[in-house]
Amino acid sequence: MSSKDYLIYGISTDAPKANKNFKEKQGLQYHLLSDQKSELLKALGATKEGNKTLRSTWVIGKGGVIEEVHLGSSPGDSVSKALKKLGIDA
Repeated sequence: MSSKDYLIYGISTDAPKANKNFKEKQGLQYHLLSDQKSELLKALGATKEGNKTLRSTWVIGKGGVIEEVHLGSSPGDSVSKALKKLGIDA
């Protein structure tokens, strides 16, 4: 996705150290941000009852414009939908 001038970030309610360990264990090639109080996740509509995180995908373009939102998507769907939006064959 970097060839399309997009960056990838994950947001989790886990602590930064837990995110770092998860990223290393899974071999993820993108940054994981920590939102332990769910402030950003709530603002983006990605929480559900019991303050749990709703797996979601946002494609944010230049200037911070949200181009596409998928709330409650599965891991496989979220990636394929984002790639489709960016015009990348999965």
